[in-house]
Amino acid sequence: MADSSHLALSSQLAALSGVDLRHLAYFIAVAEALHFGNAARRLHIAQPALSNAIQALERNLGVQLLRRHSRSVELTDAGGLTLARARELLAGHAAMRSELSILERRRSHHLTIEYAPQFGGVSLAAIVRACLKLTPRLSISVTRAAWFPDCKQLARGVTDIALYGPPDEPVAGVDVAVLASQPRVAIVSAEHPAANKSSLPLGGLASETFLLPVNAPTSWIEEWTEPYQRPGSSCRRRECSDFEEALNLVAAGLGVMTAPASVLESYPRPDLRFVPWEHPSPASTMVASRVDNRSPGVCTFLEVVRDRIT
Repeated sequence: MADSSHLALSSQLAALSGVDLRHLAYFIAVAEALHFGNAARRLHIAQPALSNAIQALERNLGVQLLRRHSRSVELTDAGGLTLARARELLAGHAAMRSELSILERRRSHHLTIEYAPQFGGVSLAAIVRACLKLTPRLSISVTRAAWFPDCKQLARGVTDIALYGPPDEPVAGVDVAVLASQPRVAIVSAEHPAANKSSLPLGGLASETFLLPVNAPTSWIEEWTEPYQRPGSSCRRRECSDFEEALNLVAAGLGVMTAPASVLESYPRPDLRFVPWEHPSPASTMVASRVDNRSPGVCTFLEVVRDRIT
């Protein structure tokens, strides 16, 4: 015979499957805040409405979830168990909706593209126009990443195509191809001593504060900062949350950075200078797609890209 705790758990899970998911979300907010007023403000609803929703949930489950005090609440044993199961249930529900959305997108003529702000060397607008010419029914969404497209998101199917400049770490299930190659530039402020130079040698920024993305891929750091890690270099690092923030810091004279030469076309600014950088290898523009995603949109995009590569 199953013990009482297993029976109670089975009973509660069965009960949870029939409740209003919104009430579960409300309960989680109260359980985390241990205060109705704070939870109501977090949820942007009136406190009486929140209290009524929790009472309705307790009636539905047939248990007391919270002990109410004058200025706070605490979870009962049943409330603690419900909190854990409610989180699992809502997370599963969100995952299911995401997976269904991805599945539907793959069957439809929709394409989601994420690109890096330093992406260049080819015209994304021209590629999109060519795709729409080949497949007029195609719907395309384009999003710019803060620094890099997340290829793990690509692997999970959240996006269909990723376009980026610097190298990224390999991700299982993702195909990557070089779309274009271009020279590299050093980006400095208009007042920087190197602003009017015709070019900079490989180690020409060795004494500068070098601006890097937060959580940059290891391969990116190795390729773009290698000249400044040599003995005698006094290079310092500063992390930035996004590319625009880094450009603003450069313009203010608080650091320098390097990028593919095409950033000049995308970010022409009078307070910045883009000085050719004598790096031995060009910057590559990459196109990535999931191996098992060959939806109409992805196939059209890759066909257009292949035409441009060849």
